[in-house]
Amino acid sequence: MFLIDSYKLQKFDFDLLERRLVEDVPKLKKAAFVLSLQAASKEMISLKVAELRSRMWKQAALSAGLAAIPNASVHRYRYTWHRYYTRARCIYSIVTAESEFYFTQLGLDEISLRRYARLTNADYKKLKAIVVSSFGGFEIPAIVDTCVRRVAMPTAAEEGLRFIPLIGSLIAAPLSFAGTYYALQLVLEKMERVALEVVECVAESAASACCD
Repeated sequence: MFLIDSYKLQKFDFDLLERRLVEDVPKLKKAAFVLSLQAASKEMISLKVAELRSRMWKQAALSAGLAAIPNASVHRYRYTWHRYYTRARCIYSIVTAESEFYFTQLGLDEISLRRYARLTNADYKKLKAIVVSSFGGFEIPAIVDTCVRRVAMPTAAEEGLRFIPLIGSLIAAPLSFAGTYYALQLVLEKMERVALEVVECVAESAASACCD
């Protein structure tokens, strides 16, 4: 039996109930179930981050597949540049789309923050301030740029490798895989830290309200 309060999620056994549900759900449905829950506690954030991290290799593999496509000719400079630009935009789009999924799953978007503030009777402006101070706002492309400034996807060197028949593509693919995977790691780690700050802010607000 669990004692819960639908209006005060931070109190009683709500976290224990969520953990029991996650543990008891069949393995094949566990990922979908974890991702359907709200990131309303440190433990739930940890579970979500683990699931999100397990998705990274798929996105990195897609990026590697794009990088493995060889350029048609080293003499067609305009065509080559166009393909490089298009491929770079595709890889950037992969990272951006996945980052947006992380952002929503960890409850950092405006809609999730408002709902979380309403459920916990927390000050939405304080929660918003945490996100804005960390990322500068809610725009995903800007957030990605902030998190992965040290990573270029794909790099000029990687693109140059495609001019080498067969071997170039075999080298470029793992480089793109590693770069995309690392970029997603940086994004997720940063978002996890901010999500934990939000939860801690809500916990502090609940504690001060009890004292009052």
